[in-house]
Amino acid sequence: LHVRSRRQRQMCIETGSQTPAKRALFKQSLLLGLSNPKALVFFSALFPQFIQPEQAILPQFLLLAGTSLCNAFVFTSVYVAVAFRFRHYFLSAIGQRWVGKTTGGVFIGFAAALVATNTILSLRSHLIRTLVDIKYKKGEVITSPKTTSVGG
Repeated sequence: LHVRSRRQRQMCIETGSQTPAKRALFKQSLLLGLSNPKALVFFSALFPQFIQPEQAILPQFLLLAGTSLCNAFVFTSVYVAVAFRFRHYFLSAIGQRWVGKTTGGVFIGFAAALVATNTILSLRSHLIRTLVDIKYKKGEVITSPKTTSVGG
């Protein structure tokens, strides 16, 4: 994504093209949002936990959807207000360099956390298999290991 955005920015600078119209941006964003299945999958997994089948489903769904839309509106408004307030800084060369380095560092941190989590889970799985093998060789009765949830 970073490489693509840099290339696109460089092309805009070279060609001297203007930023797209607000209507075109809205249309592009709307089509992207409607064609993105992540929201559908997310809400399909989230909503059933809070809907009681013995009551009318439509009012419950509308309440959950409305709450979700209000949250999205509030957080997006805060995001826009902060971006608008600091737009001069974000549009400067120093600001763009800082934002690029910060987001790059965040993504590298996410990748490191993912690798660390995967490594820990692999080590745990290997340890359990080793303990099961040792018990099997000794002829002990093997029961499934108890697992604990992360939250307690």
